[in-house]
Amino acid sequence: MKFIFLDIDGCLNDHTMMSNGYCGIQDDKVELLNQILAKHEDVFLVISSAWRYMCINKEMTLRGFEQILLTHGVDCYNRIHGITSSDEKYWPETPTSDDWADLTVRARQIEEYVQQHNPQSFVVLDDLDLPVVNLVRTDGKIGLQQQHIDAALQILLK
Repeated sequence: MKFIFLDIDGCLNDHTMMSNGYCGIQDDKVELLNQILAKHEDVFLVISSAWRYMCINKEMTLRGFEQILLTHGVDCYNRIHGITSSDEKYWPETPTSDDWADLTVRARQIEEYVQQHNPQSFVVLDDLDLPVVNLVRTDGKIGLQQQHIDAALQILLK
């Protein structure tokens, strides 16, 4: 089993806000991600994006999250392995704005998930400069590009 730790904003979109004030998922980015998912059935998604809070806050189930991605064209039927843990687990009782900006938190969440599930390989797709191995960093103002998919495949298939 292989994992893609997926950030959504800055990967599956370019942070362009829609008229309702939210960022959506863009078709051209989905097509790129699907290059991996369609060809490699042993690759599963782990949602490391802030979007995972829809599941953490019990606003939706993981299966419901899968349905959202499916309706946006992501080839992820039965391919979401899970989500990383809540950020608050790592914060003091009263978090500050610095706690929200601490990139080591997301890195630790990913490292813990890897330790718990021991994948054959994994890659992290994110627009943040996370201090984590196997990071393929996107430009958040552009999102996923072909070179990111190529780099991700090199890591996953080695």
